[in-house]
Amino acid sequence: MGRVRTEALTSVPAFTVLYVVAGLLGRATAVDDRSLSLVWPATGVALLWFLTLTRRSAVVVSAALLIAATIAINLLTRPTSDIVVVTVIAHLVQVAAVVTLVRRWCPELGLQGGRPPLETPRGLVRFMGAAALGCMLGVLLGVAGLMVFGASFSPISALAWWGRNVFGVLAVGTTGLLLIHRLTRPHASTTPTTDGRALEAVAMVGTTLVLVGLDYVSGLAFAFLLPATTVWAGLRFSPLIVSAHAVLGGIGVIWLTLAGEGLFAGSSSQGTNVLLAQLFVGMTIMIGLFLAAERQSGIRLQAQLLERQRDMATFARRAAHDLQNPLMIIEGWAGLLATQLATPSDAARQSTRELDMVNRMQAATGQMRGLVADLLADAAARDQEVTRERVDLARVVHDIIESRGVQELVSVGEIPAVSGDESMLRRLLDNLIGNSLKYVAPGELPRVELAAQRQRDGMVSVWVADRGIGIPVGSHAAVFDEFNRAHGDAYPGTGLGLSICRQIVERHGGHIRARGRHSGPGTVIEFRLPLWKSDSTTQPDKVRPPALVSSERAGN
Repeated sequence: MGRVRTEALTSVPAFTVLYVVAGLLGRATAVDDRSLSLVWPATGVALLWFLTLTRRSAVVVSAALLIAATIAINLLTRPTSDIVVVTVIAHLVQVAAVVTLVRRWCPELGLQGGRPPLETPRGLVRFMGAAALGCMLGVLLGVAGLMVFGASFSPISALAWWGRNVFGVLAVGTTGLLLIHRLTRPHASTTPTTDGRALEAVAMVGTTLVLVGLDYVSGLAFAFLLPATTVWAGLRFSPLIVSAHAVLGGIGVIWLTLAGEGLFAGSSSQGTNVLLAQLFVGMTIMIGLFLAAERQSGIRLQAQLLERQRDMATFARRAAHDLQNPLMIIEGWAGLLATQLATPSDAARQSTRELDMVNRMQAATGQMRGLVADLLADAAARDQEVTRERVDLARVVHDIIESRGVQELVSVGEIPAVSGDESMLRRLLDNLIGNSLKYVAPGELPRVELAAQRQRDGMVSVWVADRGIGIPVGSHAAVFDEFNRAHGDAYPGTGLGLSICRQIVERHGGHIRARGRHSGPGTVIEFRLPLWKSDSTTQPDKVRPPALVSSERAGN
């Protein structure tokens, strides 16, 4: 026989000892020498044992040790040789069937790499099906063999045999698989642990033990509340914690049943009582694991969406940067061509068509440059880290007005300092003021007014009001969506400006909305930002909102 790898040899003795201990514990629940054990955790240990083997030589050695250990357990606890032979063969076939089905149906178990095991609903269903079918094959073979030797089996006895083995796989197998994955790849799983929730975990385990203890002491069926603690675990903890907790509760239920107490002690047949208890525990384990699996699926989906969002932001940023270079080249040559065509010396060769083509080229490049700038701003609004500093919004507004040269068109009231990122808030105000100046009827002079008011919740409400053409009815919420242009192509733009504003305000912990003026055309944009902390003790302002906004509407 070839040399077995060290990792396989070190695991085989440990699993052999663990299997013998589990078998002796199971045989301790037998009523007499010829009866079946009411609990058999060795099935789950055997599943873990063979699922961890990767070398054929280790499988051969383990199979021989499994047969020897099963024979030794049976001979030590019941001397009847015919039962020993039948149960050993049936058990070996059962383990082979369960392991084969699990490997075929659940290749993602993660024992040799891959995703964490049993953390998806589909994986749980397949694992449960493999356990149920494989154990059924072993039980049918065992019943048929014992009947050949003259034993009689009732359907309830056969079902109890099958139930105890499935319970062993579900209780020991699921917990063991999750534990092995956690120990061998502690950083591979994205599953959140109980970090920061230790007290909650202690309370959950304590509640389970108290319910079992009250059931035993009082004789009342308090154990029927155990599924509630399992739901608690499934909604709050990782699958490993859920499975271990469910096994703890299951041990309590089985112990109560064997002691003649609890929910399942009403029948005269102890085998029937234990079968019902095992089915109850198996159902509880599956409920907890399904809840945990659904929760993990949601967590993974959220992580994937966040990753996709970061990828899209990175793509937009790179695409915008890559587009800037050819834009600069096009603009440069178009400007040079326009200059040459416009010189008096070339007047004889000028044509209206050529000048029109140049103008269209320059307009298109200008539009593309605006789109590139908005894409970069959108990526920054979504992805850029938000710094927290004192921002003098009044000064920022005056800087924007001066840079645009529209001091006579914009009036500014008192605006307190806020906490936020000055570069992002400058972009916010520049977009809003620019929109108010742009969206006016032809021939009309724009009029914009800004004011703010401290609120009792430590926020600042800022209004940007205009008397332009307004927003179409029913579009006041949609204007903050990406690439939404409420007025179509009537006014230039990319449809990203207000979307960027929304991203900036929300990332600062506030919200933004648009509404029409109470009387006459125009739009009011109101957004809320956190007040600078040193000013947070100041009483709320009692100033009136902008004159373009009625006090009735401002309070909505």
